[in-house]
Amino acid sequence: MRHYDELDDDEQGIVRELADVPWTAPETGDLDDGDVVKFTDYYLVRSR
Repeated sequence: MRHYDELDDDEQGIVRELADVPWTAPETGDLDDGDVVKFTDYYLVRSR
């Protein structure tokens, strides 16, 4: 599990944009498919 404040600026932007929206995230450097991010809730990352 990763906390939102541990993410870099690009990854934080992706999490903010996609929070509560069931979309597949674009690939980023540190977020991998299956990661969990704690933000305003817990989010399971699905990436390409």
